[in-house]
Amino acid sequence: MPTLVSAGTTNNNQRFELWALPDGRLRLIVQPLNAEFTSQVVIIHNDGPRFVTLSIYWSTLSIGVGINHHELLQYGPDVLPLILELQQTPAAELSINDSNANAECQQWIQNRKLKFTKLPTVRSNRRQKTIDEQTYDLRASICRLRNLLTQVLNGQDYLLGTLAGEMRASVYWTKDALRESGYNPLLLRMANLSELQLPVYFVPNPKLPMPVTRDLELSYEPGAHCPRIVRLFTTDKVCDLQQSLRATVLTLGEPPGRAISTLELISELANTMGASHYDADASEFLDVLQKMRTSEGNHVKTLMCETADVISVLSEWVLSELKARNFNRLMPRNNSFNRQPQEAQETQVTRTSLFVHFVPLCG
Repeated sequence: MPTLVSAGTTNNNQRFELWALPDGRLRLIVQPLNAEFTSQVVIIHNDGPRFVTLSIYWSTLSIGVGINHHELLQYGPDVLPLILELQQTPAAELSINDSNANAECQQWIQNRKLKFTKLPTVRSNRRQKTIDEQTYDLRASICRLRNLLTQVLNGQDYLLGTLAGEMRASVYWTKDALRESGYNPLLLRMANLSELQLPVYFVPNPKLPMPVTRDLELSYEPGAHCPRIVRLFTTDKVCDLQQSLRATVLTLGEPPGRAISTLELISELANTMGASHYDADASEFLDVLQKMRTSEGNHVKTLMCETADVISVLSEWVLSELKARNFNRLMPRNNSFNRQPQEAQETQVTRTSLFVHFVPLCG
C-alpha cells in the first residue's frame, strides 16, 4: 500500500500529495494541474528508521522531487536506483553539553546582557519581583508548558493557542539588544542572570537546484529548523535558541516574498487562537501552514509542540544552573510563594521522522 508522506494546499488552491510507493519510489501529484512525477527507486541502507530531507517543486513546465541534496530522476526501466548509504549515528549528545555551545551562542548572550541587565522603571503601585519570585514563575511556566503540551498531543488542538501564549511569555521579543516596554520574556531574562547560553541543535538549510522560474508561489521548511536538545545528525550545528526561532518556516508570494519565522508563528497563534485575545482577522500564513500535513499530522502542531518541549527543557536547565551558581536562594517568606507548583508528568514528544522541504513553484 502506498504511504502518504505529505500533502497540502498552496494559497492559490493547488493541491499536492507526495506518496511513498511500496517498491521505494516516490510519487508527487499536483492538482488541478494534472501534473505527476514518479521517481527512480530509492534504496536506503540503514538498520532502522532514517531521517531524510525531502524537497518538492513544480511549475507549469516542470515537476520534481529531491532527497538529501539529490534531485531524483524520473522512473524508467533503464534508470538505476539511488542508493543512500548507511547513515552514521552521532554520539548521544545534548546541546547543553556541547563544547561549542558557549562560543556559538555568545552573540545572543551579549544581546540578552544589553537587553535585561538594567532593571526597568517600576510602574506606580507596582514593585520589582525578587529573583525567587521569578524562579517560581519559571517553574510554573514549565508545568503549564508540559501540561498544555500533553493535552495538545492527546488531540485537544483548541489549546494550541494557549500553548503558544505561554511560549510567547517565555521567549518572544522583537528587539535583539534593546529593552522593550511590551515584552519581557521570562526564560530569556532568567538566562541572563548568569549570562547563560540557550543552546539547541538544528539542521543546516539544505539547498537543491530548482528550475529557473519567474514567480515563487510558496517556500516551506517545516522540520529542518525545529530546535532540538538531542543531536540527531552528524551534520547538526549548535546555536542559541533565539537564533533558531528566527529561522523562516514559510515564504509567500514573488521573491523575496513575505516570510514568517517560528518566533512570529508563535505570536500569530497566540493572537489568532485566543490565548492573548481573539483577532477579528486571520493570518494568511496560518491558513497555508494548517493545510500542510504529513502522515504524522499538522505541521503547525508538530512545530509548536517540538519547540515548546525544547523551551521547557531549557527552562529546567536554566533553573538548575542558577541554583548551582547560588541564584536560587530560599523561596520568599510571602505565603503566596511558599509552595512549588505541582510538577507535570514528563512529556515525550513524538519527533518528526521526516524533514520535508516544500518548494512549490508557479510559472
